[in-house]
Amino acid sequence: MNKVAIHTKQQDIVGTYHVDPDLHVPDSCLLKSSKSCKRKMKNLPPNAAFKSKSGSIDLNLVITGRPDGVSKARVNLTSRSGDIAVNLSSLRASKRVNLECDTRRGNIVVLLPKNYCGAIQLRSRKGQIKLLPALAKTIRTVNSTEEETLVLMGDTGALGSNPSVVADFCRLVSRKGQITVGLSGVDSYVQEPGMWKRLGEYLAGRGVIPPI
Repeated sequence: MNKVAIHTKQQDIVGTYHVDPDLHVPDSCLLKSSKSCKRKMKNLPPNAAFKSKSGSIDLNLVITGRPDGVSKARVNLTSRSGDIAVNLSSLRASKRVNLECDTRRGNIVVLLPKNYCGAIQLRSRKGQIKLLPALAKTIRTVNSTEEETLVLMGDTGALGSNPSVVADFCRLVSRKGQITVGLSGVDSYVQEPGMWKRLGEYLAGRGVIPPI
C-alpha cells in the first residue's frame, strides 16, 4: 500500500499492513483536494495514515519496496483518546522509516526492528516513558527531561553527511498516557489492566458480582 489513509470515529483499527514507498499510485486514484490542501500536501504527505477519534490502533507494519535505492516510508498514527500499539516487524534493508504516533490520553507501545537506525523521540507530559530491556541495550541517550527523551539506535555515525534522508526517525507523543518502546521479536509487553478492570476482577473474586 502507498498513499492510503484509514479514518474511523469509534472503531478500532487493527491489522497487518505492508507499506511500499516505491509503489506508484496514479493521480486518478487519489482523492481530489482543494487548493489549500494541495499546498499543505507539498510537505511530503505520509505513505500511510491511520486515524481514529476515540478508537484504539493496533498494527503490525512491514516496510517493503524495491531492493535498489534508498527511500523512506512515512507512517502516521493518531487517536484522540485510544491506545496505539505498533509492531514494526520488518524493515527492508534499503528502506528507511519515519514513524509518528500521537494520542492525547491513550498509551503508546512501539516495537522497532533490529536494523532500525536513527533517532527515537519520546514525549509525555504526565505519563511514564519506559524502554524495554533488549532495546535499552542498543540505544544511546542524547537528552532526557521529565517530559521528553531523545535516544539514538544503531550505527548512526555511518549514515553519512545527510542523515535526514537515510536515517530512520520515530516520534511518539502522548499527553497523559504511558509510552513504551522495545525491540521487535525480542522484547515482550503485556499492558496492565486499567483500574476499573482490576476492580471488577477483585469484586468477582469475592462473589460481589458474577464473573463475565
